[in-house]
Amino acid sequence: MAASQTGLRLRFFTWEKPLLGQAVEYLTASALAQRASAVGGNEVARLSVLRALDLSAQLVVVPTQQAGRRLREALAAGAAAQRATRLQVSASGEPAAAATYAAASRTALFPPLVLTFDALLEVLGEAGAGGGAVAGAGASAQIQHASPSQVLLAWVDVLLSAELEAFRAVFPGDPPARNFSWARGMAEQLASLQDELRENGLGLVEVAARLEPDFPEFARWQELAELERRQCARLADFGLAGPLEAQRELLAQGRLPAGIERVVVLAWPDPRPMVLGFLERVAQVLPVEICVYAAESERDHFDGWGRPIPEKWAARELQLPDFAARVRVCADPHEQAERLADTAALYTREGANAAQGSLALGVLDAEILRPLETALRERGVPSFNPTGSDRRGDRLHQLLCALAAFAREDSFQNLARLARQPDVLLALFGATEGTRFLAELDGVYERHLPPDLSALRAKWRSVDRAGTAALKRLGEWREVLRRGDFSAAGQAVLAQIFQGRSFDLSVPEDAEWVAAAEVWAACLREVAEAVRLCPALGGDERFASAVGGEREGGEAFLALAIECYARKRVFGEKPAGAVELQGWLELIWADAPHLVVAGLNEGKVPASVSGDLFLPESLRAKLGLKTNVQRFAVDAYYLQSLAASRVGAARLDVLFGRVSAKGDPLKPSRLLLRCEEEDLPQRVQFLFREPPPRGGAALAWSRAWTLQLPDPSEVELPLHLPVTGLRAWLACPLRFYLSRVLKLRPVDAAKVEMDARDFGTLCHAALEAMGREEALRGCTDALRLQRFLREALDAAVARQFGRRLSVPLRVQVESARQRLDALAVEQARLHAEGWRIKRVEWEFELPIGELVFRGKIDRIDEHEASGALRVIDYKTSDTAESPERVHLVSLPKGAELPAWRLFQAEEGKKPRAWADLQLPIYERVCAGEFSGRPLRCGYFNLPRAVADTALSLWEDYTQELTASAWGCAVGVAAAIARREFWPPRELKPWEARRDEFATLFQRGAADSISFARKGEEAAAL
Repeated sequence: MAASQTGLRLRFFTWEKPLLGQAVEYLTASALAQRASAVGGNEVARLSVLRALDLSAQLVVVPTQQAGRRLREALAAGAAAQRATRLQVSASGEPAAAATYAAASRTALFPPLVLTFDALLEVLGEAGAGGGAVAGAGASAQIQHASPSQVLLAWVDVLLSAELEAFRAVFPGDPPARNFSWARGMAEQLASLQDELRENGLGLVEVAARLEPDFPEFARWQELAELERRQCARLADFGLAGPLEAQRELLAQGRLPAGIERVVVLAWPDPRPMVLGFLERVAQVLPVEICVYAAESERDHFDGWGRPIPEKWAARELQLPDFAARVRVCADPHEQAERLADTAALYTREGANAAQGSLALGVLDAEILRPLETALRERGVPSFNPTGSDRRGDRLHQLLCALAAFAREDSFQNLARLARQPDVLLALFGATEGTRFLAELDGVYERHLPPDLSALRAKWRSVDRAGTAALKRLGEWREVLRRGDFSAAGQAVLAQIFQGRSFDLSVPEDAEWVAAAEVWAACLREVAEAVRLCPALGGDERFASAVGGEREGGEAFLALAIECYARKRVFGEKPAGAVELQGWLELIWADAPHLVVAGLNEGKVPASVSGDLFLPESLRAKLGLKTNVQRFAVDAYYLQSLAASRVGAARLDVLFGRVSAKGDPLKPSRLLLRCEEEDLPQRVQFLFREPPPRGGAALAWSRAWTLQLPDPSEVELPLHLPVTGLRAWLACPLRFYLSRVLKLRPVDAAKVEMDARDFGTLCHAALEAMGREEALRGCTDALRLQRFLREALDAAVARQFGRRLSVPLRVQVESARQRLDALAVEQARLHAEGWRIKRVEWEFELPIGELVFRGKIDRIDEHEASGALRVIDYKTSDTAESPERVHLVSLPKGAELPAWRLFQAEEGKKPRAWADLQLPIYERVCAGEFSGRPLRCGYFNLPRAVADTALSLWEDYTQELTASAWGCAVGVAAAIARREFWPPRELKPWEARRDEFATLFQRGAADSISFARKGEEAAAL
């Protein structure tokens, strides 16, 4: 659209001075000049003008909210000083100069109306209702705009009620499930398409009308237009105007606020076409000035609206002096964040607010923001993100999502997520008992893996009545959420959660809660009003199948309300002296002499759109929408403005990354490649080089904390230790101390299937039942044994996990069933050979030195004819194990172990170290119980590969091994009695992945531990 010359004027601000200062000077100077000419030479009137500088007759249109904020701040801070300086110059040598300066310093400012164009639309509607300056043909009745939720649900209704056969160009095939979820996803796409077209004042109907029949997507757009007509009609049924209709009426008939005498458009290089039409109409009755931040000599690079001309900027070279020193390649977002933070810290050392006035930071990649905020905080530099943040992930949002998930699906994971919400714990237990309840909750889940609330309550064995009552109350809340009016139900549950709580608005955290609650209530009202447009959510039986019934409709309602809440933005208070983290469009408004821009990668700047399902580049150009060529021109102008406005003592630094936070490769922005053709190879080599190492001394990694443990010398040893503790001490004395003495163990509250211990316990239960069944003592029928073991397994599963099993559990139970089937075949063969099960799960105690050890032997077999015995331990690990290889291992390289830990079979052979003593201890106990009987020990392996299921005996277990093993057991017991739990064993990385205490150790177990002694400070060994 070409600019009409009537009432329009193009003004250029130089690059030699900051934009913000020039804008303030321009707005105030013109107002002063106008008022001064009105009062003439009357000194009293001139002082009156100074005491109340009135800029309120000016409407200033800015591109972004943050640009408007910066302008208002600059006007408030600098206008009085500028006016005083101007008067001092004009009154030089006159006696009244001092009085004039004093009067000016106390001048009140009536600021201009500073708005983005979207905010101006709202003002047009308000002014149209109350009367104001004419912007169009005339005012009409106030328009009732459809909310975003109403727009979305109107689309949902159209999509659910349409006959898809009539729209095969849009929907070539039927969706897998034509339900609310599908309709909502499509509705979001169509609403987004409408928003993009609305920037040019177009709708789907207008696009269809502009296309010729030979256009490839002609039929598709005709069907899209028909769908939009139905959506608009649905909104009209409820007296609502869609966003496009409301926008058109406001632009055509809305009124500017009363008293506006001039419109100024400040540094907006890419106004939307509909904006230009509005400004042309305004220019018929009021002066409109377009202010461009560029030198007057650049006039031929801009059109009449101050927009960069794509053809001019496409081939223009980037003028950035000392390019190699100003542009830095970094490895990733974290390195960019560290460089930005280091720069800010340097300025901060010069003074508390030095960084605020001298340094500006631009962040173009969202992945840099979080590490940058952390890095600045670590350096003591306050920061502020003026764009704020949405409410997604805040405390109320997490609570709402947990409630919605629990209402949608009764699973343990959803229940636990809700129970862990701080406010839910406070409601259930007050200030006490919440931690104990969560510990019991995790314990029950770890043991029984209950799939839902009813299974959890069936397995809940706590004597604590508060925990039982809490589970009951959680179930009641779920039933409330799944009843009728979901808006009221959701509020009712929240009311119960916060019942009895008081909030003090003077406390920031309480004030945030109240504000969040008010936003949530508004979102509920918005969605409740929108539900009328969608019978599927309003209880209409004709559409009930689309949402799966009343309950699913309530869940859809809650999901919409939560998403509405999540998109609401919240803005925090700016800390004193904070460095602002600004976006790309705000950077030309930054007046700090040093600007550092991070994230200048392709795809971020210049922005581009590719692969659009509805609007390919060719159609965008045809419709007059913003194209990638235009985006490139605007971003090229922005970068050149930043570079040209920081020459001499000022400075622009540019950072870009080689990879993203996920490790995906990134390219530098094309804007950095705009140079002389002969310089291009060198420029490419420079930009695509490997990032150099960071200069300066890198901070050494330091340990933030150590795990303080009780001094072993002051801890009572357990009265009885398990035989498996011998293996634990041999593996690592420290980990033995943690697990067997201090009784520490990890709790995996996130597991979804049995761990190795659970699986083994389940198989052992079935095998114990078989061993105790007298009727099976000599059974050689493998099928009969299999049937018994399967029944015993099913009974054990039911006791442990209930009747309703998750898919992972079903898979594991089937694996256990197959292993037991294979064992039954082997067991039938053993019975046929004359072996009988003599004892199962035989418990014993054995004194070793000063300590007493307890154990339980899985099984002892006896041969009917010879009386020989076999001591058997079941092994359900994935692979079959050899007893000798498990118990005796090669000596670790460089290890110096005491002689009692070693066994040397023959002179000249390398000694081996004892790693386990389980079978030798079992053998010793049985030898004492059954004196004089032939005795062998071994494993009954039940591996994943069922073909390897077999009895594996320690064939060459000799008297020398017996003596060596006992000597090792005595040595271990003596070491435990002396409390020798040091040093720990340092694991290899692949071993640490299986270490249950790995999360407690950082860069070595020894350095991660300290011992607290009574009456002394904690001292690290």
